[in-house]
Amino acid sequence: MIHIFTALYPEAKPLIQALSLKKRATQTHYQQFLSEEGDLSLTITGVGPLQAAAVTASVLTDYDAGAQDQLLSLGTAARLTTCPASMYHVNKITEAATMRDFYPDMLLNTGLPEASLITGAKLYTKQESGYAADLYDMEAAAIYQAASMFLGPHQMNFLRIVTDDGLTQEEMETGMTMRTVTNAASGTESKPAVGTEASAPRSLAAHVTDCVEQQVDTIVTVVDNLRALMAAEAAGHQVLTENEQQLVDKLIADAHFSKVMADECVQLIRYAALSELDWQQPIAALYAEGLVPTRDKRAGKIILERHLRARILDDRCKRDQSAGMKA
Repeated sequence: MIHIFTALYPEAKPLIQALSLKKRATQTHYQQFLSEEGDLSLTITGVGPLQAAAVTASVLTDYDAGAQDQLLSLGTAARLTTCPASMYHVNKITEAATMRDFYPDMLLNTGLPEASLITGAKLYTKQESGYAADLYDMEAAAIYQAASMFLGPHQMNFLRIVTDDGLTQEEMETGMTMRTVTNAASGTESKPAVGTEASAPRSLAAHVTDCVEQQVDTIVTVVDNLRALMAAEAAGHQVLTENEQQLVDKLIADAHFSKVMADECVQLIRYAALSELDWQQPIAALYAEGLVPTRDKRAGKIILERHLRARILDDRCKRDQSAGMKA
């Protein structure tokens, strides 16, 4: 199942309409919408890390999420750098409170530009500085950590749409919650009315919905690609040849992977194969460099997390760079 999470209804509205989702009447703790096929849920978590983590964990528990599921976090963000695009595929998430970093594997090739993101617990103002990231939001790190109890990094994708570049102190004090933002894709400006505390929430909602609406076709394509990936994964026995499966089984045995690590390894390689990434060369390199066989499970965990996954993702980065040069 695909589990989509947004913080606000205005962020979700265009996608709910585009995917013809229906509200789940039996869910009263938070707003949730389902596809007619039953293969997709969209849940509105509310704003901030606490609500995001709680609702994410609740949903994934409710659906008994695991190896067969995918998570898509869709939201808006403030721009911290001169990144020019309107929507990004997040490749690094930093939690502002602890400065811990999290890395979604991003095996899915969305074709979107990549960006780093930092998650804080309050609205970002222009008076703040020093964040080593491209974007700022209030949910991503919390969603990642909560979902990590159920899903691997290769099962999570984070898309962020730029809506502003931070608030001024004056706007914070007067209740103005949105500034004029240039849409990099079209060169036009979106100018929501600001002024009173009563009008600001309505103008903000309209602005956010408009920003998402401009990207909804791309988001739907990402969802369709996730569906195709899951369909192929469901026929897992057809993804790898017999010889390829034997290579994977040998790695699992030689690296002393636990059952959990073995399952994660198999799924990582299957997704890599489905994404047409070279996963065999990184395995061969592990043997050539004497990193495998390992002594025990602890060493095997290092092989899986620091070497195999990183090398497979490096192949994806090289492929994307090559495609960009050709374009």
